[in-house]
Amino acid sequence: MRQTDRLPGTCRKLSVVVLMLPLIFASIHAQDAAEYQCTGKIVDTLQRPAVGYRVVYRVVGGTGVSISQPTDDDGEYSVMLPDEAPCEPIAVISPGGKRIELGEQDPVAKGEDVRRDLKLEIMLPRDESDLWRWAYGSDRLQLSFVEDTATTDNQRWEVQLELADLGDDRDVRVSRAIAAFAIDQLPGVELGARLGYGAVDNPDGLADESGITDLDLWGKLRVATAENNRREYAVGAIVTLPTGDQDPGFGYDGLRSKIFMAGRWFVGSVGLTANLGVRFNEDGETESGVPLSGEIAPAVGIGMTLPVWRNVALLFEGTYEGERFESFDPDARVLVGMNWKPFDAGTFRLGFAAGVDDGAPDGQILVGYAFDF
Repeated sequence: MRQTDRLPGTCRKLSVVVLMLPLIFASIHAQDAAEYQCTGKIVDTLQRPAVGYRVVYRVVGGTGVSISQPTDDDGEYSVMLPDEAPCEPIAVISPGGKRIELGEQDPVAKGEDVRRDLKLEIMLPRDESDLWRWAYGSDRLQLSFVEDTATTDNQRWEVQLELADLGDDRDVRVSRAIAAFAIDQLPGVELGARLGYGAVDNPDGLADESGITDLDLWGKLRVATAENNRREYAVGAIVTLPTGDQDPGFGYDGLRSKIFMAGRWFVGSVGLTANLGVRFNEDGETESGVPLSGEIAPAVGIGMTLPVWRNVALLFEGTYEGERFESFDPDARVLVGMNWKPFDAGTFRLGFAAGVDDGAPDGQILVGYAFDF
């Protein structure tokens, strides 16, 4: 009797479940139809992709949140957002679970190809697999500072001290200020300026001299990248204004200009660089009035950046530039240096160069500190 009594009740419950199944499936289907997909990419201040990070979206004016799947190797993510109201990204969660709050962001709403790229105002931790781009924009060369593919992401300020031995008991000290700026509306474009003040210690019997140097102005464009930024190219131009004092040899009363193209290729963590250019030198004269006949000078440079630790890279460079004026010697140099990035916004730079032609200093020491913002 007891088993018989239970059968009708069990049947009634099963009937209710069967009748509710269409409603359940309809509700699920309605829920799916009320969502849309938003995609995007997360990068840090150095434009490196954030791998394994998740984005938190919140309904504007509400409390409901949606969390994306972890980003892939390119920093790409996707997330399903409810169609009930616009949503805004409010935070990013690191692979270790750290929550990184985002600043004010524009909301997104349903539409075709909804996308929201995000830039974190931090520099992501580096690991051994990411050494080759540990300091993008701060792994700049020293002899070919301009004639390279590296461009600043925002702005870069650098102070530099150069000590050079010109031979014949003549030594030079030059302090330089360098500034470079990016243009938000033109990705990959850099504009910059470089000016210095120097002093020449002459041999006994000759007065020491000092004065400002010529002013360098440049613009360049990083024109192409490939294979996840493991190859890149740039073109640019430099104009040197005759602002320098002629007596100590910091100016020659003539306009100079240069056009160049450059490439950088990464083999593992090693960066290989090369640049090729032509410099046009106008006629000028010395302080004593001796005329100088300007020449068109070919220029070439090669280099290598070798990361040896998480924030230290060694530099090896060689440069050659033909004679600037008639009867002048070509300028050929080799350099060994280092870039050390002890802080996210700063890079200490040290280089030792030697001249391999009479037109270059016998020896040269470069010391600088760069600030990236």
